[in-house]
Amino acid sequence: MKYGYIRTVPSDKTNSLEMQVEILQTVPGILFFKDKCGIDGNKKELNRLLSQLRHGDEVYITEFSRIAKNAVGLMQVINKIDMAGATLISTEDGYNTSNEEAPALLDAIKQLSLMEKAISRERKRVSYVATMSGKYSGRNRHKVDFELFDELFTQYSNKNITLTEFARQLKVSRPTAYKMIAEYTDKNIDATFF
Repeated sequence: MKYGYIRTVPSDKTNSLEMQVEILQTVPGILFFKDKCGIDGNKKELNRLLSQLRHGDEVYITEFSRIAKNAVGLMQVINKIDMAGATLISTEDGYNTSNEEAPALLDAIKQLSLMEKAISRERKRVSYVATMSGKYSGRNRHKVDFELFDELFTQYSNKNITLTEFARQLKVSRPTAYKMIAEYTDKNIDATFF
């Protein structure tokens, strides 16, 4: 059986579903699986396609970016296709898992995958060490004059000013003002904003 997998994301104007269908329709007797990915990146149709692959099937894509966003994901999909005894063919990349060159390219992708994993682990480790040592690794926190905050908090608590006015006078956004108030009431004066 010949399957075509096509996917697009809302921001992708250059490789729309219609363009991918047009490219893959040159393969006779192809059955399409279509995904439109949003923020969550869920690929239900790709998973459905992979679960029904059999020995001798062919999976056609226009390019690697259609099935994975990085080398690790690409390796996972290629391994699932290989384990089913099927073939992956990328029309734009000129890749075919049944070709003689496929093992060399697969080895290169595996090395990229291992490198991506190592980089990701190192970034997580550095972030963890920085967090554990007390170094804040995000955006700098707003430092607020405690006396001004205390005066405004009293006015806000007595409903003399609105939250918008409270935030404006502290020169912070409303969500930050909410966080400051929550932190102040929970910890009472031990807050990191002060």
